[in-house]
Amino acid sequence: MKNTNHSLFDKYEMIKDLGTGSSGSVTLVRHISMDQERALKKVPKASAFAESALSEARLLKSLEHPSIPRIFDFEEDNAFYYIVEEYIDGETLDSFLLHQQLISPGLFFNICEQLCNVFIYLHTQISTPIIYRDLKPEHIIVCHNKLKLIDFGVSAYVIQDGNNFNHYGNIEFSAPECFTEDTITPAADIYSLGQLLQYILTFTPNSFSHKFQHIIQKATTSDASLRYVTVAELYQEIQEIQKLTGQPHLIHKIAVLGSHRGCGSTHVAVSLTCELNILGYHGIYIDSAKSVLCHGNHDGLQIFKQKNGYYYYKSFQGIPDYSD
Repeated sequence: MKNTNHSLFDKYEMIKDLGTGSSGSVTLVRHISMDQERALKKVPKASAFAESALSEARLLKSLEHPSIPRIFDFEEDNAFYYIVEEYIDGETLDSFLLHQQLISPGLFFNICEQLCNVFIYLHTQISTPIIYRDLKPEHIIVCHNKLKLIDFGVSAYVIQDGNNFNHYGNIEFSAPECFTEDTITPAADIYSLGQLLQYILTFTPNSFSHKFQHIIQKATTSDASLRYVTVAELYQEIQEIQKLTGQPHLIHKIAVLGSHRGCGSTHVAVSLTCELNILGYHGIYIDSAKSVLCHGNHDGLQIFKQKNGYYYYKSFQGIPDYSD
């Protein structure tokens, strides 16, 4: 990782470029006093996307949800707006799924829970609901076993009698009314959720995906009035299937033993913990040999983050040997 040693506004150390898009560039920075990595969007004031970027920042600043990126800071100079937000280290949902031959029912239900929860949050804001409007796999980032919904550039608030704002969306996942003069309501997001769930189900066994066809059909009907009234109603039916489907029995404790030091038992245990979490099952590594957790933060590496006695790193979480 190249460090340019250049600071911005005497608060942020520039680390590396993350990419450039139509609205501007994104740079990985470190908040000097907080010692935290963040993403900095640099938007030219003369850009046609400047107002959209500012609207998105204002919207995100008013929201607080684990699946929505946080906005930390806003600066500007004569030529640019600078928006500092949460740095999301992960891959898009479509890239993640393409790496899998099949995903487990547990992971599917985990994805459903997180997606439905964030849309329930957006649609039940105290003042006015927020319609996302542009849901697609590229706008969902998988961060280990957590999802982040990004790109709120075309999101809008709903007024009491609907909203005939400019219509935006994407052909594959957006509701038909997004491309007509019909009023846009939260039902448009319900349609997109249905289309997205159908896409994810193509990565599950056919015997499993068939159980959701009535949900997909109702969520994606072209007549908005015939869809689910709320995302909560849709998710309730998913939960009913989850109860009927059940989950394969999993041993609650798995012991990994080695015949001698260096035989690979620690590696197997750590890998198993990470894989369980990636698949949507809650796995915790319990260290009983003063091995990986004891040495992971030595020699200046500082690999693990600690909270409430637990150690975290990407999809791994574990408890060190605290003795009796």
